[in-house]
Amino acid sequence: MITNSKTESIHMNLKLLSLPALFMFCISMPVFAQDNETGAEAGNAEEPARELSAAEKDILLPGHMDNIDEPVRIRYDFRRSGSFEDGFEDRVIHGCAGDTLMTAPLPSDLDFFSGPHEVTFIQKHNEENVMINSTIFIYLQGDVYEMTRLANRKPQLNFYFNKRIRHALVDDYEMETVEVPYDGGQVKATKYTITPYAEDPNRVNYDKFADKRYEFVMSDEIPGKLYQIHTVIPDNVNKGAPPLIEETLTFAGTESPKQRSAKAD
Repeated sequence: MITNSKTESIHMNLKLLSLPALFMFCISMPVFAQDNETGAEAGNAEEPARELSAAEKDILLPGHMDNIDEPVRIRYDFRRSGSFEDGFEDRVIHGCAGDTLMTAPLPSDLDFFSGPHEVTFIQKHNEENVMINSTIFIYLQGDVYEMTRLANRKPQLNFYFNKRIRHALVDDYEMETVEVPYDGGQVKATKYTITPYAEDPNRVNYDKFADKRYEFVMSDEIPGKLYQIHTVIPDNVNKGAPPLIEETLTFAGTESPKQRSAKAD
């Protein structure tokens, strides 16, 4: 994701995005058969209509907040580590009004990281406009910026990595049923795994980072549907070495206004 020390320009780019615009950037990006290094599409025809994949539906489409029926704050814990550069730990807090949308204000907006890592936006998120878990899209956009930085590519090629991820979510993912902890027990979830750059014909330009693996764990039982995003960039030069970069964003619970008020008292 985004650190403030080495990625200031990337951090500022992310600050200038509104969340609804970010959602449209991710979900409306056409997927073509082949990209080249300059980002040119194969052919000029519009993408034909097709059925969305299970991964696209689960991860990218609105409806993440359908399982929330009262105002809550969803908390995610984040950890970045690895041998490539310094890591850090932080949290994300996403407010959702649930089905009280028209009568109750959000208990909070989207509080993405804190202190020197904090991400802010020029336009506040509005659940009335987009019923999505914006944590997913902010993370993915930050990841695209991060890959551009690591690969030492021009910022104009941010969309290149975005499209590699979209390609993988269309027809190059693994899906398995897993169980995750929630509310004192275990609930069913689906884990989607992609390696969007492994077979990229242009990976020679960023080979050190091209084996990056993404895991998305989604569950209808988890408020906001997202349980975890886990990414790993293995050291593909030194066998048995720890990962160059590993990131984990994990659901850590919810808090209602009443619970928050009780804590304050």
